[in-house]
Amino acid sequence: MKKKLDETPVVIVFSFGSKETKGNESLAFAGASEANDAGRAIVITQKDIPKIEGVFFWYCEDYKLERDWHSTLWVATSAREICECCKFSKKVKVIVVAAPMHLKRCVRDLKKSGFEVMKMVSPKLESSWYEKSSLLPWTRSWWRWWSREIILRLLPWGVYKRLTLREK
Repeated sequence: MKKKLDETPVVIVFSFGSKETKGNESLAFAGASEANDAGRAIVITQKDIPKIEGVFFWYCEDYKLERDWHSTLWVATSAREICECCKFSKKVKVIVVAAPMHLKRCVRDLKKSGFEVMKMVSPKLESSWYEKSSLLPWTRSWWRWWSREIILRLLPWGVYKRLTLREK
């Protein structure tokens, strides 16, 4: 039996790649499982993550419309705005669900957005997380991902924030 968290947290699922990739399907199931284990927590995510029956998925894009793809920080700040709109406590406890190579930046961006990270989850895939059919070029291969990711992780916070939250 899994230990329940002190408060019912919010589960935030970050997509990896575009709609209908195996990775995003796996992330959806992991997020739904975490929400059920935590006692009917809500799941905040992106439209690239498919809905799972019986779990309430709140899509950031339904709340705040902007460009076609969404940065990790955009998802984190959108999740913060959704939690404020729902009048959750100031320090919302979250369970983060993301691809293993994306998890570190997701956690950093959530913490900078005022969340308290209670648990981190990265589902295992039998195949690769990188899919050539992805609409996002940086999620099509290991090389493309890491050549971009290393730069994003090394940027000073102010520069990273300006680059990833810029308007269309």
